[in-house]
Amino acid sequence: MEEKPKLIVICKGKSCSKDGANKLLNYLQKQCSNNCKITTKHCFGKCGNGPIVFTLPQQKFYDHVNFEKGLEILNNDNY
Repeated sequence: MEEKPKLIVICKGKSCSKDGANKLLNYLQKQCSNNCKITTKHCFGKCGNGPIVFTLPQQKFYDHVNFEKGLEILNNDNY
């Protein structure tokens, strides 16, 4: 059975953008392999804790995501 790719959703709302979501998005897109897909959402409603990242199929939210934490999320299925 073929494994579905991990979906990483980065918040691009006003607060998260101010906190570096655009730089995080660009960085993770360069690091992403074929086993993941990165997309954005306007806002998760968790303002002030950004950048916010949500992953599927894990259905987990991560707050204050920097480059290092983003790489851990990208490369670790259980993170």
